[in-house]
This record gives sequence, C-alpha cells and structure tokens, in this order.
Amino acid sequence: MNGKLGEDPEKGRIKWDSSANRGNADGRRRSSLPHKHLHSLEHERLREEASSWAQLSPLMAATFGPLSILLSIPSLTQPWHGTVLVPPLLPNGWSNFEALPDPSLNIALSGVTLFCEVMGNFFLILRFSDFHVIVTTWLSYGFWILKIVFAIANYVQFGIAHPQTSTVIYLEGYWVLNLCSY
Repeated sequence: MNGKLGEDPEKGRIKWDSSANRGNADGRRRSSLPHKHLHSLEHERLREEASSWAQLSPLMAATFGPLSILLSIPSLTQPWHGTVLVPPLLPNGWSNFEALPDPSLNIALSGVTLFCEVMGNFFLILRFSDFHVIVTTWLSYGFWILKIVFAIANYVQFGIAHPQTSTVIYLEGYWVLNLCSY
C-alpha cells in the first residue's frame, strides 16, 4: 500500500493503514497540521492583530469614558419635558413650549448614573496606572454596568410616567438621557 489510505481490492472499500496512527518515538501523536513554518506565520499574524487591538482598547476607553460624563450632564441641567403653547412654532422657527418641572426621582437617577460614570472612569484611570489591575478593571466594569442599568431604568420610568402626547413634548434632557443610556 502507498500512503496512509489504501483500497482493499477484495472488498472494494478503503482500508486505513494502522501504521499511520502510531505516534513518534516518544509516544506523541504526529501533527496533522500543515507545514510548520506556514502555521507559525499565521499565528504570528494573528498575534500582531490581537496586539494592535489590545493597544487600541485602552485608547478608546480613555476617550469614550470622559466623553460619556460630558454627555450625561445635560440630563441634570436641561428640562426633560414641556407643554406645547399656541402657536406651536414661533415666527423664527423655534418651538413654542413651556418647560415642566423635572420629576425628582428622575433627577436622582440621573445623579446616580453620573456618579457611576465618574467612579467607572476613576477605576479606569487607576487601572491604566497599573494599580491593582484586576481589581480596578472589575470595579470599573461594575460601575459601567450599573450606569447602564440605572440609565435604562430612568429612561423607561420617565417614559411610562410621563408619556409624550400632542400637548407634551420631550426636551433636551430626555433625549440626551436616551442617547447616554447605551
């Protein structure tokens, strides 16, 4: 028989050569991988790609973390909803509305969300400073997840308690909260 597989002429089927299943002299199985040089080059390329993402991830976190805090501030300082006045549009094209007072529960939830963002960034800075890297990474993750949970809860609660109607419109504070929830 030539090679590892052979055809059994008597039975018309392919017969496996049992000698091919044997290992090396040290008892290990033979590798069925392609040429080792080509295989290592592919691994090297994948390692370089993963390394570039590993170097880029902290940069993205350092950029988007503080940016999220800046985007959360308007949900604390801008009105969330208002009533439409007659006429609904002013001659200059601006909406004619009167802002309604913001619910204290939603302002409190926005404050907790902002606190979670600040703490998430704080632990991110500590992590980048190589201060207890594993602990600060997980604490940062925890605060970012809490931020998302509180922001979504705030968004849903306000939408249910204060639905938008033909006379009530959502204003900047609500839409920025909607943007920052995710």
